Amino acid sequence: MKPTTAGLAGLLVAVAFASACRVNNESRGDLPVGDADGSVSAGQPVTLYFPAPDGRLAAETHNAPEQLDAEALRVWIAGEIATGPQTEELLRAVPEGSEVISVFSAPGGTVYVDLGIPGDTPAMGSADELLAIYSIVNSLSLHDDSLDRVVLLVNGRQRETFAGHIDTSRPLGARADLIGDPN
Repeated sequence: MKPTTAGLAGLLVAVAFASACRVNNESRGDLPVGDADGSVSAGQPVTLYFPAPDGRLAAETHNAPEQLDAEALRVWIAGEIATGPQTEELLRAVPEGSEVISVFSAPGGTVYVDLGIPGDTPAMGSADELLAIYSIVNSLSLHDDSLDRVVLLVNGRQRETFAGHIDTSRPLGARADLIGDPN
């Protein structure tokens, strides 16, 4: 049987996806993670990461509002990122008015985050885009050992880039190297 162009394209996409799914768990370093099942208790501190003026991500602690299982915690974390930092010096990761449409998990440690972003494409340079993406990815995946990858959707669809510069067409693993020194 002669292979079709569509069949070959599908195979290439599958191979590319499998390659992109490999995540280096060493990038987590000694960063804090949640309970073994990914849940938190009411008032438990959760570390979130927001862009800082120094061009790095800065840790900010938010307390869980109630007992949250792993799925509810992921929705809450994404919502906190969309709401913005509590610390005045830190910057918003996503444009004001952005909201979380949905957060859902897939087998194998991948979570999908669908953000409703006004205007569809945030206006930002490549450095700001990198920090925006990894504010979300790191806040989710560095908290939960069972989560290895994050797929970003914007207004219901996965895009090649978030704001025109950084590849978001594949699942993304944590980047602890983007986190600044806490001192």
